[in-house]
This record gives sequence, structure tokens and C-alpha cells, in this order.
Amino acid sequence: MRRLLLPLLAPLMVAGLPAAAAEIAVAAKDDAYAPRTISARVGDVLKFSNQDYVDHMVLVPTFGHMVNLGVMKPGQSSPALPLGKAGTFDVHCVFHPGMKAKVTVAP
Repeated sequence: MRRLLLPLLAPLMVAGLPAAAAEIAVAAKDDAYAPRTISARVGDVLKFSNQDYVDHMVLVPTFGHMVNLGVMKPGQSSPALPLGKAGTFDVHCVFHPGMKAKVTVAP
């Protein structure tokens, strides 16, 4: 009897598990973020890398999500930015005003 029930219950047990957090790579290159539009879920992590030849400073100026990840020299990566709150926020480069991305975080 247990052998018959296990195959039937296994999909239900797995379906109840939370999805694993994703690490989303964002490149700073040619004075632009790639991708410019990012969709994520609460628990995911953003990781910025400077693939450019100049310094960049990642700033999230949106109220409730505000963070400054500091200066990234060419070839460096930012500290991980965990996404702990649903909503939409902008990402800017302090040094390059036209360098922007939009992040939407779903619950």
C-alpha cells in the first residue's frame, strides 16, 4: 500500500517547497546596465559586475529600497544585493546619469 501511495504523493510534496533563490547577474558595460529591465522574486540576489573600462557606482535611490553598493573598479563585482521586499525600483550609476535599470520584484 505504501508503494502505491508514494508515487501519488511525491508531486504534491515537491510542489509545496519554495523555489530556490536565483542570483541575477547585471553587467555594467558601455555606460549601460545589461539587462536594463530585470524581473526577480523576493529572496533572489542581484550581483553587479563592472565589465567596463571606467568606474561605476551602483545606487538604488527608490524610497524603501535605497542602497548604495559603492564604487566598482573595472573588473570588480558589487556585494550581493538580496531582494527582501516586493516592488519596483530603479538602479542608477552615480557617475553616469543616463545609466539606469528597472527592477521588479514579485512576492
